[in-house]
Amino acid sequence: MQISEKQQFKTLREKHMILWQLAYRMDEIRIMAARTSDTQAELLSQEKKKTLLKYDQYVGIKTKSGWKKLKAAEEFCKYMQEHIWLMLLMLPRDAVELYTRLCRLKPEQRLSVDKGSEAPLLLVDLGLVDLTYLPAKELLVLELAEDIKECFLEMLRDVHCFGRTSEAAVYLSPDLRSGSYMRIMRGYEELDTRISKLIYYYGILQVKEIWQILKDCFSYAFTLEEFEKYVVLRLERLEIVQTERVSDSQIWYITRNGVQVTYAYQKQERLENTMPRKPVDQRALLALDDKLAVWLYDLLLLLKNCMMEEKIGYSIALRLLNSVAGNEGWALCRSEIIDLADELFEGEQFMFWYQVSKVYLKFPVAGLGGYSRLEYASQYQVENPYEILDDLMEPFWEDEESLFYQSYKIQWELFECFDAFVEDVNDLTKNRLKKCVRKYLDADLENLLLAYGCMLAGNPSYQQYLIALAEKGSLQSQVIMENLLEIMKEWQV
Repeated sequence: MQISEKQQFKTLREKHMILWQLAYRMDEIRIMAARTSDTQAELLSQEKKKTLLKYDQYVGIKTKSGWKKLKAAEEFCKYMQEHIWLMLLMLPRDAVELYTRLCRLKPEQRLSVDKGSEAPLLLVDLGLVDLTYLPAKELLVLELAEDIKECFLEMLRDVHCFGRTSEAAVYLSPDLRSGSYMRIMRGYEELDTRISKLIYYYGILQVKEIWQILKDCFSYAFTLEEFEKYVVLRLERLEIVQTERVSDSQIWYITRNGVQVTYAYQKQERLENTMPRKPVDQRALLALDDKLAVWLYDLLLLLKNCMMEEKIGYSIALRLLNSVAGNEGWALCRSEIIDLADELFEGEQFMFWYQVSKVYLKFPVAGLGGYSRLEYASQYQVENPYEILDDLMEPFWEDEESLFYQSYKIQWELFECFDAFVEDVNDLTKNRLKKCVRKYLDADLENLLLAYGCMLAGNPSYQQYLIALAEKGSLQSQVIMENLLEIMKEWQV
């Protein structure tokens, strides 16, 4: 095969671009393995120098800012080959499986990966493979660095690399089994999941805090230094989390991608009293799973059936969760989604407003130590939870039709009445809701709200209110009924 037939790339950016282009236009990416004369260090030196120095720092190599990139890459690769289990740490399962298959492919043998897979990109970023492309055959060639390939295969054959006392097993909790590389990787995935749950539970945590919680809740035995290595080499690198050091205090925070850490910290600093952290244990994390599923599912269904395709709806819901967790007030949270409500009927706007308010009021908030606004208001006798951690100078407009711009007093009274009805459908909560609707909204919305509330509560009474809604015969009633029926299909009511 002549070199001229290949499309070659000199920088990581060029390699990222070709992978993005292939993923955009192909259902799956066809791959062939080959050999490269370059070493892993030579390939890895295409990384940013800051990244290479960070890798060296967190594996314990003393770096010098004056080092050239190749020198930093060589030091890290040397360490990695001596501690080859780090490959399992720095790569997700699909990337390890892809690399294993590439190592064992026969000449000219080919395989395919899903176009959405990041595995080829991650192998390129770690210097394990070089990347070229054969346009005529629409074939991606991953050329393996031989110096790391043999170390990797040798590790797979050595069962001692995966025993309970091995370096690779340090990130496994006592309840998990060791003994094979797949068990080791499942242990890392379990740790990833537990960390993600804790971040959802609290919003933002200090790295040191999350390390201590993991030890207390799950009996992990790794040191803080070992955990910091895990954060940088795995969690941050694979974009499972983002971390940031706040400049004035140098406190190292960990949170989800998309949360504004500096803003959240500054907002928290303005609180008169820092909230004690909400207690947590394994049962509390399981309970949060259920709550998140309900909150997101209800909001996503509404976005899907009233507005847009599911993928865009999920992105909007995630931005909203990040805004709430990061101490952003109602004015900023509603700005994430307010434009979407412009074309909705009044009844649809109420349903949308309720689901967004539910996330805003019930989701854990970083500045409140992981308590939600409702929990904080109940514990500290705050009259209106919408105002907690909000900029009270933000104006509202009484004459604005959208519920999102009504006074906090009106919004809280409506939310409290509707939420109480959803929690317990009875005559008392129903009459209270009807009275509130007639006071602040169009009385014609009464049957819609009662039907929607019963549906959310799983109460079969929704049928009588749908019938009453159908008798109105208006275009608004017809559109809303169609949306409700679609939601019911999803719920299998």
